[in-house]
Amino acid sequence: MTIIPVLEEILVVEKRLVLREEVHVRQTTAGEDVEMPVTLRRQHAVIERVSPEGHVTALSPAPPPELEP
Repeated sequence: MTIIPVLEEILVVEKRLVLREEVHVRQTTAGEDVEMPVTLRRQHAVIERVSPEGHVTALSPAPPPELEP
């Protein structure tokens, strides 16, 4: 008995991710104090008082009248 293989040619297309290089990113923080004149349009302050027991009471003054720009 003779076995003759019958072959079929097929095209296989493959896409792969390959590491080419690495980029290392470092995050640094730089601070700089700057003074700039600004026009204050509105200001609001809330005063909180904390008792020795830990109760918070907020004392807010009456809001100032609106200023026309």
